[in-house]
Amino acid sequence: MKSHNIPLDGLMTGNTRVLIADSDTEVRSSLTDILGEQTKYEVKSAVNGFAAGIECERFRPHVLVLDIHLIENPRDIMDVLRESDELQVTRVIATSGKLTDGQVAQLTQQGFSAAIRKPFTVRQVIEAIEKAHTSVFT
Repeated sequence: MKSHNIPLDGLMTGNTRVLIADSDTEVRSSLTDILGEQTKYEVKSAVNGFAAGIECERFRPHVLVLDIHLIENPRDIMDVLRESDELQVTRVIATSGKLTDGQVAQLTQQGFSAAIRKPFTVRQVIEAIEKAHTSVFT
C-alpha cells in the first residue's frame, strides 16, 4: 500500500471503519448500535446517498454497507471511490430487499465486495465486512 501511495490512516490501529448507509431507520440504527457495541469496528451511519458521500470523505471507511436504493446507478459509487485517492481502499457491500441472483452477480462484476439480501442477520453483515476488509490486503 505504501508503494502505491495508498493512505494507511486507521489501518494500523486495528479498528476497521464501517459506514452504514441506509434510509431505513431501524436497519441503520440496529446495525450501527450492534456493530459499535459488539465489535471493535468504528461505526458511523448515513441516512441517504448525499450524506453517505460526505461521510465517506470525512470518515474514510474501510467498508461501506450501502442500501443500493439510495443511489440511482450502483456503478457510479464504484467509479467515485476508485477515482478518489483517499477512498480507493474502501470496499462496498450492497444491501437490498429486492436483489435477484442476476443482480447479485452484476453488482459483484461492478466491483462490489458482496451483496446481501434483506432481511439479513448481523452475523451475515459481520462476515461480509470481514471478507471485504481482508480483501484489501490480498
